[in-house]
Amino acid sequence: MLHELLLALHGISGGIFVQSNKKTDEDGDLGLEKHLVPISNNLPFVPQGELVLHAELLKLGTYYKYLQEFIERFSESYHGLYLSAFAFGIDDSLKEYRMNLCTLETELLMDADLGVSHFSYRLHSYKILLPVLVKVTKKVENMVTNHHTTGVSSSCRLIDTILSAAPPGLPGPRSTIHKLVSHVMQVFFRQLSSWLVYGVLHDPYSEFFIKLINSTSVSIHPSSPDLQHSDDVSTKYVSLPTRPTFVIDNNHLPSFLPTSFAQRVLATGEAVHSATNDSSEASFLLELEKTYCPRFAELSNYFEENSDEIKSTGKSFSNLVDFNKIHSLVCDIQSVVSNHTWCSLMKEHKLLQYLRLVKDVLLLGRGELFLAFLDNLNILNSLNSSSDSHCGINCKTRRSILDRPPPKNESEIHALEYDVNEAFLGAARSLGMDDEELDAKFKYVIVYSITFLVLRFQMVVCNQ
Repeated sequence: MLHELLLALHGISGGIFVQSNKKTDEDGDLGLEKHLVPISNNLPFVPQGELVLHAELLKLGTYYKYLQEFIERFSESYHGLYLSAFAFGIDDSLKEYRMNLCTLETELLMDADLGVSHFSYRLHSYKILLPVLVKVTKKVENMVTNHHTTGVSSSCRLIDTILSAAPPGLPGPRSTIHKLVSHVMQVFFRQLSSWLVYGVLHDPYSEFFIKLINSTSVSIHPSSPDLQHSDDVSTKYVSLPTRPTFVIDNNHLPSFLPTSFAQRVLATGEAVHSATNDSSEASFLLELEKTYCPRFAELSNYFEENSDEIKSTGKSFSNLVDFNKIHSLVCDIQSVVSNHTWCSLMKEHKLLQYLRLVKDVLLLGRGELFLAFLDNLNILNSLNSSSDSHCGINCKTRRSILDRPPPKNESEIHALEYDVNEAFLGAARSLGMDDEELDAKFKYVIVYSITFLVLRFQMVVCNQ
């Protein structure tokens, strides 16, 4: 009889305790379809006082059988990394239960006088623990199997489901729930470290909150006239590689991680991912790996070894995941990557110089500088034409200073150079290009020869 009960506690039905699909009143709201029950409610060799103890122990066997079936069903990784880690966490939580059953069997073989009350006493803590595990597991199973209606599949949001289904105030379940969270967080830390340290998005089942939305090439039809008239190319498309695009998947973002944290992870990982495509960044990536891989391992061990502290202290379930430690590590990585990126852009790639050139090119491209320059030349020409009365009608028809005839002597050369330089400097300052060294950066020089006149025009525009 007691050996039949031991088999039932392992979830195995026999000749006395069988499996039934009928729901009993003692099952509660766990929603289990299969139950272990006595073959008859009036067993002649079972005292009436032990029937209640048998019913409680059979519920433990029912819970264990359901959990074991869940482990066998979802322990393979193709169901998702997070779901597989959760299944292994359930299996790890049941090791102590299995050891207690083995101990009970040993004690039963050594002392034949032991009864059902001894079984009930030794397994009393599991009357609280196993229903909690079943409740959490059932909620996870419903979320995964009905993801079309719930909108949530296996992802890092599995942590939210574990925390929300756990009851507060029970030391035993607290430690077990922490083990489940620890197993799932191992996957999270590995994906996070792969993205932040190596720039690699290791997410084969689309479970991480960073998602790749574009990694293919773009096909462009040739638009050149030469290509269109070519027999070999006119009907083909030119394939151009595109830069991968990463975004935040809010549906997979756990509730204990704020959006600002996700944006920080996205930006830092994108910078590291870009560095992986540059061979000159190999030393930086190696230094990043040496510095922060041990810190991720330390953080992972902290979550794994903190079960005793959770059992002995009064931490709430929301603090089972220490966000401050995760946030601190990510901020440190972001600081190092941002500083390296800034130094690389400013010093090695001379970003500031390129920005100045772009500004100057855009300014010249709009024509504002040259329009102001020509306006100033016209103003100077009208002033000079009104002062020079000996020029007559010819001065009024000239459009600018540059339309004057070539200077005949050195004084006229210096006068023309001065007028043009002043016109340009006035135009530059009118557009906000106020630079103390602007006089030395713009030169208009006339080289006068006996046989010919050479005009040399040199302009350098730079705005600090």
